[in-house]
Amino acid sequence: MKHIFYLLDGFTPMSLKRELSTIYDEKHKRENFLEKLSKRSLFFKNCYGYGETYSTVYSMINGKNIYDNYCDAPDIIFSFKKHYSLIDHYKNRSFKTIYFRNAKAHYPTNGFYNRFNKSFAKSFDHYCLKKKNINYDLKNYLLSNNNFRDYNNKFNVFYFIHDMTFHDDKMVYNGNIRQHFKAFDKASKKVNSNLKLLNYNKSKDTLFFLSDHGLSTKPYNKIHTEKFLSENKYENYYKSMFLDEKIKFVFFINSPKIKKKVINQYVNPSNIFSIIIEYNNKQFKYFYKKIKKILNETIIISLKNAKASKYGNYILNNIFHFHFIKISPNMKYIYSHKHKYNCLIDKDNTFKRISFNKVDKQLISKIKNY
Repeated sequence: MKHIFYLLDGFTPMSLKRELSTIYDEKHKRENFLEKLSKRSLFFKNCYGYGETYSTVYSMINGKNIYDNYCDAPDIIFSFKKHYSLIDHYKNRSFKTIYFRNAKAHYPTNGFYNRFNKSFAKSFDHYCLKKKNINYDLKNYLLSNNNFRDYNNKFNVFYFIHDMTFHDDKMVYNGNIRQHFKAFDKASKKVNSNLKLLNYNKSKDTLFFLSDHGLSTKPYNKIHTEKFLSENKYENYYKSMFLDEKIKFVFFINSPKIKKKVINQYVNPSNIFSIIIEYNNKQFKYFYKKIKKILNETIIISLKNAKASKYGNYILNNIFHFHFIKISPNMKYIYSHKHKYNCLIDKDNTFKRISFNKVDKQLISKIKNY
């Protein structure tokens, strides 16, 4: 038996046909592997993270509060503390554990990256943090260790695949909507190929499929990739940070144990840990009731300041989050620290300025206690 935690970095659920938004409004020419897979799975419709990889994935893997663990301030030496995690959970259930991340060979692994990896990745029985060369892939990694050939026959195995295929595609990183769709089809083929390499068997194995955040398209991506933007451009672009295309992540479970179903309640990254633990609980018949108790009807998330922001500096941008958002079915309340317009509401991607005293009280309390 295999449990596969497959994370496709940078992929927004808004490009799925079932979730097409006002931005991602073009039609797919055909339905790809991931589209079909999501439709026959337990699909969590409203998943919101922190707009970037490290704090989001950290919270997914151990269920911990990112603020208590300084994940909003990665450069602080106390960031990304190690806790009991999904890896420990699976090891306690006598699973072999394997981690593979196909980050580029030059990807950094020092500083906070090292603390992040120490917090969970280096606890796996076997792990690969980045590619050895430009052509290195999952197939190369599996062939590099003869033990992997026997694992599927002799042991239960927990695989964590952190796939950078979509995130690192030039069509995504600096592309328009049409290019994003092309990259989606390309990544879908890669996911299918990788699952075959792992001998994924949908009749007996479990697949937890996720992403961590979306990626902004042209020209809005410039607030994340460029240090200097004119004040006018920044004011026009920064609201793209709050769109579902950027802050939503994908989460669905494909397994012979579960029914095809859509969950509409809100999911934050720490809920992922709890949901997987409940999925593995011996009392599985209560799974759906348990996850409904875990999840809420609204959610509050926070985001770091954009690289091109005129309202912060290097130190402030790296020690706390600038933006807090309360999300409900009909509206988003948004607070942006130091910005020209501190408070906004968003209805259907239309933004309106409001005064601080009209901001949702729960969000005000969160901001004051931050």
